Amino acid sequence: MRKLTIILYVLSICHWAGAQQVYTYLLTDGWHAAKAFDYGNDTCVIVGLISDPDPSEYHRFHFTTINAVNEVLDVDTFKLSDTDYASYQSPFGVSFGNDRLLLNGFLGSEGFSFEFNKKLKLEQNKTISYGTLSAVYGSINTADYRQIYYGGYQDGTRGNTVQTYLNIISENDTIIKIFNNENLLSNYGNCITLPNQIIQASNSSFLLVNTLKPVALTVRGISQGLVIKVDSLGREQWRLPIWEDSTSVYNLVVAPMTNGNYLAVYQDLYSQPYMSAADNYSNRYPAPNQKSVAWFVEFDEDGQILRKWNIRKELENKRGVQDRYWTSFSHFLVEQDGSILLVGSSRDNGKYGYDVGFLLKLDGNGKYQWYRQYEISINKPYTVGKENIFCYGVTKLAKGGYALAGEYRSDPSDSFPTGTQRGLVLFVDSFVCLEPGCEVNDKIGIDEVQAKQEYFTVYPNPSNGNIQITSSNNQKPDKIEVFDMQGRVVHFTINDPFTAHSSTLHCPAGVYYLKIYRTDGYYETHKIIIQ
Repeated sequence: MRKLTIILYVLSICHWAGAQQVYTYLLTDGWHAAKAFDYGNDTCVIVGLISDPDPSEYHRFHFTTINAVNEVLDVDTFKLSDTDYASYQSPFGVSFGNDRLLLNGFLGSEGFSFEFNKKLKLEQNKTISYGTLSAVYGSINTADYRQIYYGGYQDGTRGNTVQTYLNIISENDTIIKIFNNENLLSNYGNCITLPNQIIQASNSSFLLVNTLKPVALTVRGISQGLVIKVDSLGREQWRLPIWEDSTSVYNLVVAPMTNGNYLAVYQDLYSQPYMSAADNYSNRYPAPNQKSVAWFVEFDEDGQILRKWNIRKELENKRGVQDRYWTSFSHFLVEQDGSILLVGSSRDNGKYGYDVGFLLKLDGNGKYQWYRQYEISINKPYTVGKENIFCYGVTKLAKGGYALAGEYRSDPSDSFPTGTQRGLVLFVDSFVCLEPGCEVNDKIGIDEVQAKQEYFTVYPNPSNGNIQITSSNNQKPDKIEVFDMQGRVVHFTINDPFTAHSSTLHCPAGVYYLKIYRTDGYYETHKIIIQ
């Protein structure tokens, strides 16, 4: 097959290459990290969990303080009791503001809220519980100095189903509201209600976001979503089922939009289980949904669904698994411009394992912007052992960039002879790139799609500025762009692509990205180094 060789001549000059910043990761001593918070003075505190050595099944809260270059300055742990299991339930239960770190969760059988000062010393601990086996999933401190806690508890009077409660504490009063939903999944008998998050809505109201699961099948994939709106006194205003008839609503998260509406996101990860009279309705095991994808539902302040859509087309050619777009959402961050960053974990054919972290960006109206996947290799040397990443929480750092907290899990390797499970924080740049320059692949809308299979080869690399592009199947570029590390474009023209010309890329030494637009509608991105 004839190879097509193109030598490029750049008409415009790169004026500034910029210093290359290294974006890194950090493993904690604990087995889990929920969030990393900017503490000022170039320090960051990572909040996670660590197993108590005696007995090992109990957990402690784990705090790691690091400096701007990720050097560990201090490590501390906290527990109230030697005999009780302590934990938070989700990243939504971990927050930092007004120089206070707030952890919501449970201690033994009671729901608790722990408040630490900036020196990580416990200042307040409150029992926020109802019934038995209670836990706090999220809290809000309002402008009128009220504290709102949302949690779940086991109800022994209703067959030990799990229900939810809202606890409103003011200076002069305490209000407790109970929400029972045990009959909503009638096809499967009684159901439990698991609180996911609480968010403040307009007019001092709140949205309570929940997952419903059958009591008899809580470990299976059957689940649906339910959003409850309450007023400032916890009185119910409306209920909105986030429902799928043939699949499940998995890991439901709700975020505010710039237009005053709300965005519900979830994954239809499992199909509803098959049940027939022939087997006496006993086959209740759900099968994975082989066409699973992330879904989005926009609803208004009155609980009316306005539209529903997915991003299957936008994720094409961005993942190794092309049919099943597994995206388990964990947390979100709303930027100052109203755009929404959704973080989570995905199962894909990664370079090092099957589980990879991801971050998805939408604008304030829910329009797709870009999708990032994260994976790293710590095994040295890399072996066949799988390395998996799970991302749970995202925070923005004052110095620019973001911190993505979660877990790193590895099979046995030279680095971890027995395997490991550790808390992990990825520190990424202002474009949320782990590798600088990944933003050159971004394209708002879906009119451009990055190719999974590359047809072009760029050489020599590194080079002194003379760059050649070779195609293995007679493809030729439709357009080519060069980006520096700051995402700035250097435009150039291509002389007759079938004729070789002597040319030089006039840029300072550094790292650049070549974006090649193909005639078949796809594009490729190649990293080049000029010495």
